Amino acid sequence: VECYDTMERLCEDLLAAARRRGAMQELAAISVFRASAWCDRGALADAEADARWALERAKGVHRMHALSEVIRVLIERDALEEAEHELDQVPDPLASRSDEVVRFLIARGRLRVAQGRLQEALDDFLECRQRCARLGLLTPSIAPWRGEAALVHAALGNTGEARRLAGEQLELARAFGRPRTLGISLRA
Repeated sequence: VECYDTMERLCEDLLAAARRRGAMQELAAISVFRASAWCDRGALADAEADARWALERAKGVHRMHALSEVIRVLIERDALEEAEHELDQVPDPLASRSDEVVRFLIARGRLRVAQGRLQEALDDFLECRQRCARLGLLTPSIAPWRGEAALVHAALGNTGEARRLAGEQLELARAFGRPRTLGISLRA
């Protein structure tokens, strides 16, 4: 929850313990969370290194999370063809009921926005909405689908729906009370 120094220390401790036990999936999972924190802080090279390391080794939902973080970094680097290539390397995870699908949908939706494939992006964000509702996920830091969908609606000329969703996102962000999440919501 945007306490990056604390998260970094926690990840280091958890990684050391997992290494001692040889717990490869745990190492992959922790590396992905650290990659996410690196990306939030703008340390894209570190984020990509951790996410790719995890993607090569992770299984199941950890692999899906790693893929989401690799795509996120590649979008930030404007390496859209490479992000699409990474997406093509794995089977579509939408059959999963894991909450990691939410992160995947956000990442793929953002890639579609960057590619100018707005309707596909909106479809991903709306699917994210449905999954979040089933899972009870409201936190905009985990699932900022409202803000993302608002930006796409605005680009498509649906200003009423864009304003409504942006307002919902902002209200949730204010209740959540973390500066990064609030800033992203204010942008939308």
